[in-house]
Amino acid sequence: MLLFKRCADPAAYASLVSAVTADPNGKPQLLAPWESAAHAGETIDLEKPWDDPFVREWWSIEPRLADMDLREILYVGREHAPLISPEDRLSSEAAELLGALLEHPDMASQLNERLLKLPRTETAIVMDRVLSKAIQEQSWGTPPILDAALAVVAADPSQGARVGTFLRERPPAQITPSLVPKIADQPWAKDLFVHWRTAGVDGTVKRATILRL
Repeated sequence: MLLFKRCADPAAYASLVSAVTADPNGKPQLLAPWESAAHAGETIDLEKPWDDPFVREWWSIEPRLADMDLREILYVGREHAPLISPEDRLSSEAAELLGALLEHPDMASQLNERLLKLPRTETAIVMDRVLSKAIQEQSWGTPPILDAALAVVAADPSQGARVGTFLRERPPAQITPSLVPKIADQPWAKDLFVHWRTAGVDGTVKRATILRL
């Protein structure tokens, strides 16, 4: 894991962290088919950030990680991607803000000034929890939880890449046109739009992204 953190694309590491955080047992199950293919000597067509020679070799290293709880392992590297197991790793202010974002995400913009005052280690933990809830969404237009994620990004722009990676990993069928203008002003959105143009999303989504490129 330390090797992956140091040598892989940061977006791939962020994606792995998101997968671990989202799984109730802390298992990065998205790795399962890739690890199986690597150990079988098979080649899989992938896109960035996973289409990388280092990552392909890394999958073949023992032990296989897809069925392992990685929460404690990733917590060791918390300066880049903190995982919460709890709220007791958050200050009382951060815990209160997290609760407000999860319970009333549609009012997230009202929390901007308070979020700006949080240490970056805490905004990363808050984003972990927001994305854990966001993964439950089945349609990505403008769900309220997106407002919560964007509010965290506004306070800590380094979290933007994580939101971009999260949206990139949503099934194409879940993406709807209304999402495009919602995130168009984000610096990470352009690469996401380029990806969607070839990712099998609905034609109206593709047309909407063309207008924004």
